[in-house]
Amino acid sequence: VPHGPHDRCTNAILLLRISWCRCSKHPCALQSLLIDTRKAALHLRRMSLAAASRSARVALTSSLLARPGIGFSYGLSRQLHGHNLHKKLPEDVLSVVHATAPVVAENVNKIVGTFYPRMFQNNPEVLAFFNQSNQVHGRQPHALAQSVLAAVGHLNNMEEIMPALTLIGHKHCALGIKPEHYGIVHDNFLGAVAEVLGDAVTDEVAGAWSAVLMHVAGACIDVEEQIYREAAARPGNWHGYESKEFGISRIVEETPTVRSLYLKPSDGGPSPNYTPGQYVSLHINPTEQPLFAPRHYTISAPLHIDGSLRVTVRRIRGSTDAATPDGMVSNWIHNEAQLGDKIQVRPPFGIFTREYLHP
Repeated sequence: VPHGPHDRCTNAILLLRISWCRCSKHPCALQSLLIDTRKAALHLRRMSLAAASRSARVALTSSLLARPGIGFSYGLSRQLHGHNLHKKLPEDVLSVVHATAPVVAENVNKIVGTFYPRMFQNNPEVLAFFNQSNQVHGRQPHALAQSVLAAVGHLNNMEEIMPALTLIGHKHCALGIKPEHYGIVHDNFLGAVAEVLGDAVTDEVAGAWSAVLMHVAGACIDVEEQIYREAAARPGNWHGYESKEFGISRIVEETPTVRSLYLKPSDGGPSPNYTPGQYVSLHINPTEQPLFAPRHYTISAPLHIDGSLRVTVRRIRGSTDAATPDGMVSNWIHNEAQLGDKIQVRPPFGIFTREYLHP
């Protein structure tokens, strides 16, 4: 049984020899056989070239990340704490990035489309941070593509995109993103660039874009650490790296499609302090998948007299043609949630608040 292009070619030659013996006395049959054999050889050649191209791209990516100063390590990610938003990238790096930015921009959708499957395959642990429905509908890749282009346009004036960095920071903190997770993004994104652009990614180009990714990562880490600190300092709050167990103390059917859950800390402590407009992240996994992203729900009322916080959830129905499925978590809340059920909750984050909307 052939397992590769060379095995298939060997088998084709053996078949040709057998067929030649059978068809040598019939010129028409022999001519037809030769035509079919040429087609088969051409097809095998294309398959061999495609396999070689894939192997070359894999080898290029592996060698790329092994180059000094390009691979992103956990130790380096820790050094990025305290990154100054006013820090400037060297002119030689900016020169290379600006020269190659049009090519990256032209291929950015293909790059991010390669990046996510690559990251999920290489680092499946990050599936705990990604709502897969956003992948199916393209919302997450589109958002990343726009963020990359915006960051490249403000590399030496990152403070000008502080509103965007703050918005992204709150989303990341709501998921418990840590500095070392940026190493995963760095390596897989750079690998996706190499895979899509191929030989255009020279040592110089790879080093420049690696510096850009680390520059942006440093800015994000700094912003997020500040958000974590401010949130943890509030009464009743805890560090956003961790979730805390809450129990459902009350369920209210607001309408046939809207249900409110009242949640209280299982340890008897106070509920977290928050700014109106912020949301909490609920770790509810209604599937058999080991990793499932939490869902974010706005706190929908002031803290109750008994100290519980309320979230109000609308049941999400999919499309009639099944192209869009029902919301898994919202339907679990409506169909399965019971008094006393325990849910892991992350502290409140979010910028849809008065202080951000009307500074």
